[in-house]
Amino acid sequence: MQAESNSTFNMNQLNSENSGGSGTATFTERRLEVILKHKELGQIMLGQGWSASDGTAESDLSDTWLAASSYQGNSAGFFFRDKSGNIASDAANDGTSDSVYYLADSFDGLGRTDRIRYDTPSFGGLTLATSLAQGDRWDLSAKYKGKIRNTLIQAALGYADVSGNPNSDYKNTLTGSVSVKFANGFNLTSAFGTKDLRSGSTLAINGADPKFYYTKAGYQAKLNSLGKTSFSIDYINGDEQQQASEELTGYGFQAVQSLQAFDTDLYLALSHYERKSSNINYQDLNTAMLGARVKF
Repeated sequence: MQAESNSTFNMNQLNSENSGGSGTATFTERRLEVILKHKELGQIMLGQGWSASDGTAESDLSDTWLAASSYQGNSAGFFFRDKSGNIASDAANDGTSDSVYYLADSFDGLGRTDRIRYDTPSFGGLTLATSLAQGDRWDLSAKYKGKIRNTLIQAALGYADVSGNPNSDYKNTLTGSVSVKFANGFNLTSAFGTKDLRSGSTLAINGADPKFYYTKAGYQAKLNSLGKTSFSIDYINGDEQQQASEELTGYGFQAVQSLQAFDTDLYLALSHYERKSSNINYQDLNTAMLGARVKF
């Protein structure tokens, strides 16, 4: 269960604390499922939980994913302003959001939803999975986590099909990611995503071809007695996700300090975003986030 108040995903220039914020601040469902697990046969999950393709764009061994990752939920709610200072929350006037998340969506599978899902046992670190979700949707994934000598590798590939749902503006998505952490603490991460549009959707009619790219380079070490310290820089690109001939690029710096004695992580993220369009000139967007996560 979760109690959500002022989720970072929903906060923006139009939803400040003076307007009451966002979130229910009451308990709502997050994961409600029954799991049947067998060491040799794998596992079946029934109810609300992660779909098979969820997380396939989010392989990340940097330990800074708490501050920033391929999922742009940390800065997701913010809108760009045009050169005159006007907030562009729906520049195309088509009912879609122009927030950072929707301009740089990773197309990360079917997300958390009601479904029945099957995962195979691990074969040398490789696990295959499939799920059938509400709304005539299904997906497949392959995920790997293992070591080659002293190098840790995490990778995933996912395909999600929503062609059976007439209310969707796209037919399917393909996502993938890989992250490598070396013995000296340096790590590299990369992710991609593509979306196959329905022929009658507005984006398809305008000739858009939505894509997503992400890369990150990081370093982690125990620099003090408090716990592990992690740093990273990243780059993100969202291409034609809300309009044709439009592109979002972003650069960021992240730092996470573990306070091992208190089961707490302190995190900092600084991000810079640029939005290029064929018909509107936008101001750049800068965001800063400071927070803490306590595990208990």
